[in-house]
Amino acid sequence: MSDPTNEPDGAAGPGDDRLRAALALYRRNGDTAGLRALYERSGRPRVAVPGLAEDVRAAVVHAYAPRSAPSSDPRWRFEALCTEPPAPVDTATRLGPAVTALALAGLGPRPALPCHRYYDGAVGDFHVIRYQDGREEPDLPGELFVSHLGPFVSGDDRDLRAREALTSAGFRWIDEFTGATVVPGLDVRHFGDWRPLCVDVLLFRWHG
Repeated sequence: MSDPTNEPDGAAGPGDDRLRAALALYRRNGDTAGLRALYERSGRPRVAVPGLAEDVRAAVVHAYAPRSAPSSDPRWRFEALCTEPPAPVDTATRLGPAVTALALAGLGPRPALPCHRYYDGAVGDFHVIRYQDGREEPDLPGELFVSHLGPFVSGDDRDLRAREALTSAGFRWIDEFTGATVVPGLDVRHFGDWRPLCVDVLLFRWHG
């Protein structure tokens, strides 16, 4: 359940007033069964995000909807409260296969670094793996980003070797097109502002 003290003041955003009223009641009585019954009677309402894969959606919903701003569309919180979250995966368990896949592809991966070390104190939800991308500047290695929210990775879309190595190891590559998709109606705090963010920022989010 989200903590209202960590949320900004704001007018109600778009969405069904019945859902907002039900969420307000839930915050008082914690009646998940009643909330889920309304969710089913209402046809499992959800915000449309064309082209967004279900596993990516689930990761975003359960990571951010519970702590989104009150101005967010209430369907996001309903979805978070009434659907099963992704199974938790230990970060180390995820990083090992990624590094191994890159090594087997001959890409010389360096040890994965957590965001706060890579960006000198920044807080984030991902690790960075530097590797030899075969370009003309060996002192500027390629960068791959491994999300903590699920089996999601991102990097240079042009480097098919890295992409194929990681997708073959079971990761979903978040390409530039998918990463640029904005998740509407979900107001998330980022660098002091509350606003809808794109998939790339949500999966590989950091701030100073």
